[in-house]
Amino acid sequence: AWVKVKDKSASPSQGQVRTYEERFFWADIEEIHRFKGKSTQKLKIRGGDRDLGFVTSCDLDMEEEEEWVVFAKESNGELMVGACSRSEKYREKDGFRDWKSGRG
Repeated sequence: AWVKVKDKSASPSQGQVRTYEERFFWADIEEIHRFKGKSTQKLKIRGGDRDLGFVTSCDLDMEEEEEWVVFAKESNGELMVGACSRSEKYREKDGFRDWKSGRG
């Protein structure tokens, strides 16, 4: 899906990450275009987020108001993306798309 990140929130561990399963945060999204699959307004993002207080080597560096093309998979009834999901930033929050570096 092509989405816009509207808000981010920490996982219940509040950054006190002890296990791999706790290394995620939530992103509230606006769906711009769904290519296939079910619709959602919330994604589970595998990895960390500096703004939310923890980082990992698998962070996507998603920021609010950016647009992304995400390839989510369903896990325990939740749609999840991560560094290995082939999701890519489509547009910066200021609308910039950097064609030379391969982003957007």
